[in-house]
Amino acid sequence: MDRWIFSELQTLLYNMNVEMESYRLYRTVPVMVSFVEKLTNWYIRRSRRRFWKSEDDADKAAAYATLYEVIVTFTKALAPILPFVTETIYQNLVRSVVPDQPESVHLCDMPQPQESLRDTVLEDQMHLAMRAVVLGRSLRGKHDLKVRQPLRRMYLLPPDGMGPEVIEHLQHLIADELNIKEIVLVEDESELSDVSYKPNFKTLGPRFGKQMKDVATRIGRLTPEEITQLRSGQEIELDGGAIGINDLLVQRTERDDLVVAIENNLGVGLDVNLDRDLVAEGVAREMVNRVQNIRKEVGLEVSDRIRLGITGVSELETAVEAFKAYVSGETLAEDLTIGSLPEACLVTQDLEINGLSGSVGLSKK
Repeated sequence: MDRWIFSELQTLLYNMNVEMESYRLYRTVPVMVSFVEKLTNWYIRRSRRRFWKSEDDADKAAAYATLYEVIVTFTKALAPILPFVTETIYQNLVRSVVPDQPESVHLCDMPQPQESLRDTVLEDQMHLAMRAVVLGRSLRGKHDLKVRQPLRRMYLLPPDGMGPEVIEHLQHLIADELNIKEIVLVEDESELSDVSYKPNFKTLGPRFGKQMKDVATRIGRLTPEEITQLRSGQEIELDGGAIGINDLLVQRTERDDLVVAIENNLGVGLDVNLDRDLVAEGVAREMVNRVQNIRKEVGLEVSDRIRLGITGVSELETAVEAFKAYVSGETLAEDLTIGSLPEACLVTQDLEINGLSGSVGLSKK
């Protein structure tokens, strides 16, 4: 993640310098907005656990150092567009800690891209991972699969020409974003759904006329190798002419155990079968979310330790018991009692999780 955000920063600086030198200032804002999205909704959000570590280790220091360098450099690049906001940020982040730096952000040199920090391959891989996550989230939303409900596996079909090695080392990121236990890379969309091909009469009719019946029969007998040939942009010769991929209409029938989305040659399939363990973990994750919201409501600090008690129907208590260590760790509960509430609770609250009713009580440790 550190190497990726540094690379994205260099790409931003390159694009900004090119556009500014050509006086196309209107083109600088879209790339800035895109970078802010990557910085906040991907780098910072994905690195939160690194920032929140209680121990002072090298990874935590690297995360802070990376974020500081990126924000300071981005502030300098943004200065011609947002002069007053960037001046305030510069004074707070730079001048307050390094007084011998230039007095104003507007006295600093415009940052130039460092080609040694650019990794376009990594940027492409992250872009693909982001696309897969967006597709997966849309599938969850479309089929009412809550994000906090873990799923057993996801099937991922990379775009044509992109081997599995391209995205293998980013599987953990995709799995974590989509709350998936396992990612299975597949080589053909037929592994995601039942695919059949029908003739596109709109394109074929004017060319083949009375031969259409024979052409339709031939299309129905296309082999997987011929389909691959067509998808690669080649044509297949028939009596009376040739056909290409645009002469076929693709029909996909989803398998009973999968929901599938395919967009711009990228395919994602989610296994929707839920066993008892997955359901229980989903309840535990929802419980963590409710407790975290209660902590915020009563004004507890992020680092405050608590005593936590949970009561409810047997399915609720069993689910929390099965994932007791996870619930305790995520909510900073040094004492977690299941079946009773702590004495002198700071707050108690009734709740319902996935149709299971219960109560939560917590007090500050």
